[in-house]
Amino acid sequence: MENINKICGYAGLALIVAGAFLYAAVLSHPWWIVVLFCMGVVLLTFNRFLGGDSDYAKSKDLSLPVGIRRLYRQRWIAVLLLYLSVAIMILPMGFYLGIYNNHSFWFIPFLIFTVVEVYSIFRIK
Repeated sequence: MENINKICGYAGLALIVAGAFLYAAVLSHPWWIVVLFCMGVVLLTFNRFLGGDSDYAKSKDLSLPVGIRRLYRQRWIAVLLLYLSVAIMILPMGFYLGIYNNHSFWFIPFLIFTVVEVYSIFRIK
């Protein structure tokens, strides 16, 4: 089960990177790029929340230091930001809550995800 969990994590991250690159590079924004990105987010969610080696299980492990457990919880929030990115990608252009979505606003939660991910990877290892 742990091998499947790791494969889901790596495949999810690869699909997220590919989907983000294609969404930024292709001007017409076809629907399959958003589906590719969304599949990556779902696979990464399986990696982070299911299994004995997941971030959820490690954040509940009392043998780990408090700072490391906090980093695992921050990674949960980062995955939720990816879902926000997917939602923004799906929305058509227009004003939402006083902010104009012009098909580039999805990058802000994605950028926060990448910063949290890179920081937590270096701090945990």
